[in-house]
Amino acid sequence: MALKPKRTEGFAFVVTLGGLAAVTATAVDIFLPAQPSIGTAFDLPSSAGGVLVSAYFLGYGPGMMFWGLMADRFGRLPPLYISLAAFVILAVVCATTDSFEVLIIARCLQGVAGGGGPVIARAIARDMGGGARTIRLLTTVTAILSAAPLLSPIVGSGLLVVFEWPSVFWALAVFGVAMALATYLFLPETRPRIDGGGAATSSILIATKSLFRSRDFVVGTLLTATVFGGYAVLLSIGASVAEVPYGIPPQLFGFLFAVAALALVAGSVCARLVAPRLGVERVVTTGSVIAGLAGAGLLLVGAGSPTLPVLWAAVTGYLLAFGMLFPTGTAKALEPAGRMAGLGASLIGAMQMLVGAVGAALGAALFNGSHAALSTPMGIAGLLCLFCRLADLATDRQKLDP
Repeated sequence: MALKPKRTEGFAFVVTLGGLAAVTATAVDIFLPAQPSIGTAFDLPSSAGGVLVSAYFLGYGPGMMFWGLMADRFGRLPPLYISLAAFVILAVVCATTDSFEVLIIARCLQGVAGGGGPVIARAIARDMGGGARTIRLLTTVTAILSAAPLLSPIVGSGLLVVFEWPSVFWALAVFGVAMALATYLFLPETRPRIDGGGAATSSILIATKSLFRSRDFVVGTLLTATVFGGYAVLLSIGASVAEVPYGIPPQLFGFLFAVAALALVAGSVCARLVAPRLGVERVVTTGSVIAGLAGAGLLLVGAGSPTLPVLWAAVTGYLLAFGMLFPTGTAKALEPAGRMAGLGASLIGAMQMLVGAVGAALGAALFNGSHAALSTPMGIAGLLCLFCRLADLATDRQKLDP
């Protein structure tokens, strides 16, 4: 029986895009509860697992650049299949190695492979024509993506109750296979292969310069990269902060993380509902204000000795802002990309992951058994988001003044 034609609408199409966008969120979040266990397994400090988060992000940034360019040149689906296959193979390598050095290298390369799903999912969303439809699709995809930080740590904690830490990488291999199958069944090609590689290659620098001349692209990229940098600190040392000063075992951290992740889901759903009515700019402003308030709160509580509920309330506020800013800031940045959506999405993603890698490495380096290594960088990131948005709005007012 022949397969039905695949459509650029409907439940299966949107869920598949959401799953692809969540490849990296799943790859990082399911791994969070296992970080202390991995450090212990290799006779290293519990915070050593945070290095694997930074390694993934270091590979992920260049990976998004590579897969974005390939998706603009060869169509969306062929590079997507290759990236998912590599993701699965490297998950198996991570699960079977007995060397921490090999694990770091494989995790970095998995980040390169993992860049394909999110960047191509965003490019496909932009292929839908831009404007309100792309914003609706991106916010819906982000709402689905938000299930990853909500569910993945719980799955990771559950796996650790029954199995050892390699089980989280076997789960990632299964997830990669499932996404490849869903892509085959539900995603159509939205940008056919371009003949004449020389012309396409020569246009890359011109398109890149054009994007960086666009204030929407620059501001949207800065906002999403900054808010992600603070989030990456949480991904890097959140489990260690919960375990060392507060006594929360790794097997329970997934449930603690899910509490904050609910705010991320709420933020993305709110953006999905409000953006079509009020416009993406107002949602970006609201998210930036919440990020600034959460950042100030994190710095205030971080200056003392907060209880875990107080600290986690501030973290939850930050994730609420993250859920609102990430999809709307990405849509703002992608709007001027046009037909070079793959390049635009890859540049945005590369900047986000570069800042994320720095944030993850900074958190791991600063961690000394207290909460300050978490609260201080996240607090600074939240305030920077607010300042960036205020500067953007001030520029708009200057243009309106005679």
